Amino acid sequence: MEAVLSNPQVIFVGDRQAALDAAIRAKAAANPVLNYYNSPVGRSMTFGLHAAAGDAYYRAMLDSKSLPELVEELGRTLDLGVPLAAFSLGEVASRFRFENGHFPREGRVYVRHPAKPAVYLPPEEFSRNLAQAKEGAFRILASALGAKEVRLVMATMKTKSGLFGAKLSLAEAATDVGIKASFNSKGECVKKVYDTFGFPRVKPFVPPDLAAWVEMDSDLGTMAQQRTEGTLLTTSVTLEFKEGMGGGGEVAAKVAARGLTAGLSYSAISHSIWQFEVEYWPEAEDRPT
Repeated sequence: MEAVLSNPQVIFVGDRQAALDAAIRAKAAANPVLNYYNSPVGRSMTFGLHAAAGDAYYRAMLDSKSLPELVEELGRTLDLGVPLAAFSLGEVASRFRFENGHFPREGRVYVRHPAKPAVYLPPEEFSRNLAQAKEGAFRILASALGAKEVRLVMATMKTKSGLFGAKLSLAEAATDVGIKASFNSKGECVKKVYDTFGFPRVKPFVPPDLAAWVEMDSDLGTMAQQRTEGTLLTTSVTLEFKEGMGGGGEVAAKVAARGLTAGLSYSAISHSIWQFEVEYWPEAEDRPT
């Protein structure tokens, strides 16, 4: 818990000039008219004149502010709901860690991983990274709780459509969240054995590395409680994945939607629900001889 308190939930990377530029970008993105004129279509129609005028207006408004004032203004514009802390690039590189070899960039905002207090994620990758980590946590937890076999039995989509109204498929959702599924010719999820495990050497337990997952995620928390506090041999586990999931998910979505990303394009993950059956080994004293 101490580590969580010492690491802010949301950080801004950069000096005063980077904070000024970020605050201007956020102000322009929050203005529907300027947001349009900053788009490729809007810039082509007006030769960028309207966008440039908007930038100049906000620059004049913010130019006299100090770094702390600019960061505070940026946080208000983004409507984060939590404090935004500023660090130099050098401080960030030495103090925090970033997933998948990502190197922090100046003028960008990052969100703390809810299950790894010292790790920060680019906002545009937050939900996708968290979803894939949840799938991995589910499999490790199943093994630690003494699972014999995990079966994927059903999947449903909650997101109706994607970009320009295109229908999203379960296969696309599976790729988004790291689910290893098979599909028939109609695009329906096929029942399959997902994982098999040998007889456990220890009683069911929650690995220390997964304690934060079990605490923050109701799907995994229920799974752990049912097994450690009961004698279940078979249970149904539902895993839900959606944009904004996990602590910090909504904050990350707000930041990404305003364009303060780490240079990657932002695409919200699909809302999908995956149903699993988990069969557990009997505990050693209950196992038939």
